[in-house]
Amino acid sequence: MCSTGIIYDVSMSNYHCLWDPDYTEKPARFTRVLERCQSLGLIQRCVDLKPRKATNAELQLGHSQNLIDILKSTSNETNVEKLKELSTRYDCVYFHPNIYELACLAAGCAIELTDQVISGRLRNGFGILRPPGHHAMFDDFCGYCYFNNVVLAARHSLNSGVKRILIVDWDVHHGQGTQRAFYDDPRVVYFSIHRFEYGTFWPELPESDFDHIGEGPGTGFNVNVPLNRDKNTDTDYMSVVLEVLLPLAMEFEPELVLVSAGFDPAFGCPEGEQNVKISVSPAAFAHMMHLCNSFAGGKSVAFMEGGYFMTSHAEGAALTLKTLLGDPCPKLPEDFTTPCPEIRDAILNIKTTLRPFWKCFQKEDYDVKYVARTIWKGRTEPVPTVFDPMCPTPPRPKEFEQVFEDQLEQWISSTELRKSKIKLGFSSFDGRFVDHMWSLAHAMSVFKNGQINEILKAIKDDEIQSGLAVLPLGTFENLNPLACQDFKRVISININDHFSHVEDYSLKSDALVFSFQPTNQKPSYEYTKSTLKFQFHSIGDDKIDAHLFHALYRLILPLSYEFGPDLVVIRIVQENHWLTPKCHGMLAYLMSILAQGRILVLLQGQPEIKTLEYTAESLIDWQPPKQSINAVSENASNYEVVESARQEACSQWKCINWH
Repeated sequence: MCSTGIIYDVSMSNYHCLWDPDYTEKPARFTRVLERCQSLGLIQRCVDLKPRKATNAELQLGHSQNLIDILKSTSNETNVEKLKELSTRYDCVYFHPNIYELACLAAGCAIELTDQVISGRLRNGFGILRPPGHHAMFDDFCGYCYFNNVVLAARHSLNSGVKRILIVDWDVHHGQGTQRAFYDDPRVVYFSIHRFEYGTFWPELPESDFDHIGEGPGTGFNVNVPLNRDKNTDTDYMSVVLEVLLPLAMEFEPELVLVSAGFDPAFGCPEGEQNVKISVSPAAFAHMMHLCNSFAGGKSVAFMEGGYFMTSHAEGAALTLKTLLGDPCPKLPEDFTTPCPEIRDAILNIKTTLRPFWKCFQKEDYDVKYVARTIWKGRTEPVPTVFDPMCPTPPRPKEFEQVFEDQLEQWISSTELRKSKIKLGFSSFDGRFVDHMWSLAHAMSVFKNGQINEILKAIKDDEIQSGLAVLPLGTFENLNPLACQDFKRVISININDHFSHVEDYSLKSDALVFSFQPTNQKPSYEYTKSTLKFQFHSIGDDKIDAHLFHALYRLILPLSYEFGPDLVVIRIVQENHWLTPKCHGMLAYLMSILAQGRILVLLQGQPEIKTLEYTAESLIDWQPPKQSINAVSENASNYEVVESARQEACSQWKCINWH
């Protein structure tokens, strides 16, 4: 099994602003993250890569020689006034005698870690890097950034043969440096969620709005999600990921995912404000990382960008790394509800603008009369040519700081960071499957044939993380509904040739049941508050992968988040193999984001060996299938029933009630 890589250098704390001890960008941004990751035992579980500096040729992949030389000229400079004067030429940047060496080190570490992942020597990785990079441009320093770590890693990957790269940037500030680097390049999708407030929030650029979607051959491949209010929640961020990123990335089929992981959207971050404005919990970063990791067969690399409230910054970074290591996502601390009106508008604007370029958005029901409109409230005067070297942020009352610390402490202490010693409990009526499973992995416990209730008990007691069982056809009674009573809220996904046994399986718990049945008749659906049944049209060897995943991101995942399950059960009858093997694995991986990874997958009949392998890998390593799934189908009628079901369900579910 490939492992998770970590890369950093303790010397990355060896620079600070020489003329302002209270400067927002400070060494604690690095040291606190390292300390928190070490205290949770995460660093010890990673492959610790040797840090290295980027060569001049590597720096030229993203920057002019002139810019490189300017930064190099600051090396060992002891004249503070000279460094301060140079800082006035750039927006929110300070210089230090060590900054050139450390910027080269951060860039080299980004390239090295990414190279290890694309070569297959590592599964994924996390770079605890300082200085950050996503604001740095070809010929300009900006926003605490000198060399653009993500751009250099992406360019190295493209030169190494990677064909498609997805860059996800969830830093609170728009990464204009990364956007500009790939604005006309269809090989790279740049997807940024950032605070905008109609152009009044830094960096105050029109190009940060939703209507900037790329140019030339790159048109449609640049995606900006501008946050136009000053307080956003886990629901807002996750709605963007589920509604926009997930379908678009599935269609794009990246071979590598790079994440600009800024933790300044987190609760308590003071960047630019007197009080809390962005209210994203540390746990939300784990959920976003899990979904980003579902693409490219799990080949994903995250690099630390911003984050200025040390407790939430460090916790968000640690939970991101924990997710990359394959640990379950903690529950979100607040209820999943309706996204705010500004987020709903942003999502509609983006989909309207991108619909001509992406089939996934063409399959959705939409108002043909809706017109996406830009609103600009930002500056109208020219951009300054001289900047304040202090880069001041408004001070915040100390009592605010304590309120934030107390809330975060309550969140952190109440967050269950689940990690079972044994990843998987397995049972099969056919001994050949048991033998094959042992050849895949040893991080599992084998149960006797039909001991489904024992697997459930082991999941409940945290003896195992999840369960997988192969059952004979027609033996669904192996699952005693009373065995699920220990779980208060259960989600069930059933894929079968008929809907029998589903009602028997209401589990005696508070249950939400999704059922899918292929048919050669007209597609249809049935909806109640607790059940949603689909009949998808399928003829011959047609698979229903694309339609299942359309239902997944349009209905199943948002409703599941609002429902808040303690257990997820997936039951797939293997008689006619309506799903491809990799679809089984992807479904298991995506649903494992819920219920802190407490998931039971039941395969009834004779599954293909690949089906067993993909499903097991998704549950043992939280590793999605390496091959892409069939994300888009031309069968419009199946999409239409999903959209009709969403329209009917929206009156009873806050997460999709956008009216």
